[in-house]
Amino acid sequence: LIGLPVGAVFDGDAIALQRNVRPGDAPGVLDFWAKLGWRRLSWVRKALVCLTALGVVFAACAAVFPPGLACGEEPARDDAAAAPAQKLDVVFLLDASGSVGAGMWSRERAAAVEMVKAFGQSAPKSRVAVAVFASKAQVVVGAKSLVGITKKSLNQQLKGLQIHRSGPGGDFGTGTNFGDALNVCAKKLQNTQAAGRVGVCILITDGADTSGNKDKAKQVADQLKADKHHLLGVFVGKSEVSESAFRDLVCGAAKDSPMFRRADDFSALEKSAASIAKYTAEYANARTAHRPPPPSDGRLLW
Repeated sequence: LIGLPVGAVFDGDAIALQRNVRPGDAPGVLDFWAKLGWRRLSWVRKALVCLTALGVVFAACAAVFPPGLACGEEPARDDAAAAPAQKLDVVFLLDASGSVGAGMWSRERAAAVEMVKAFGQSAPKSRVAVAVFASKAQVVVGAKSLVGITKKSLNQQLKGLQIHRSGPGGDFGTGTNFGDALNVCAKKLQNTQAAGRVGVCILITDGADTSGNKDKAKQVADQLKADKHHLLGVFVGKSEVSESAFRDLVCGAAKDSPMFRRADDFSALEKSAASIAKYTAEYANARTAHRPPPPSDGRLLW
């Protein structure tokens, strides 16, 4: 910004000297300027004016782009300030197949309770339904309509869920039917978008689909995504074969999708349930607002 005043000084001196030097004046210091030529000094002023213009451009760039921001990037924004929390409709699908014993079921149920609490903090206007599945699926919480996530009765209902093993196969059978479970979720979310809400389906399992109709599960999973609902798959166990098949169902070609998680056992799942739910709410919020999803913590395994 010093270019303009310096240029003006040079220009002013040149004009003054040009006016004061007349034919016949005694030679002196002014002879230097006379010999140099007044017009030759104009390049100095032009150069300084160009530098001034360049300085103005740099100053404007510094004001527009915060320090450390590369061209083409957006400034980091706080999620809460960037967009309001979405109203989520969350459907939990809990595995109650024959491989899930009483102790494992207790941990799985506790994990669902912790997830509900975390969703309540991240998206307090959310609603919840819970379905239990084995050979078949059935909604056990929110059968008529999804329950507000902040209602005290919700936790009581979740904590009171039991698996009934009476009779051949119990109430839900002993197999694992992902297709039937996902279909229940799709039905519960069929009016979600019309209500201006975002659907999230959370499928928790410790094994592979044994229904004999894996194509049905794939079709329903793909349809859920096509309807812009979010599908989170949580695999519990150490079977690489079952995990791989389940990952394919949930993620498709996106093998590293943050919407797939795995825990060694249900105790580990219970400990990580809150962080999984918090990330899922942030992910759904960001994607619905057409913003990049939040960075995953990279921990797909607990």
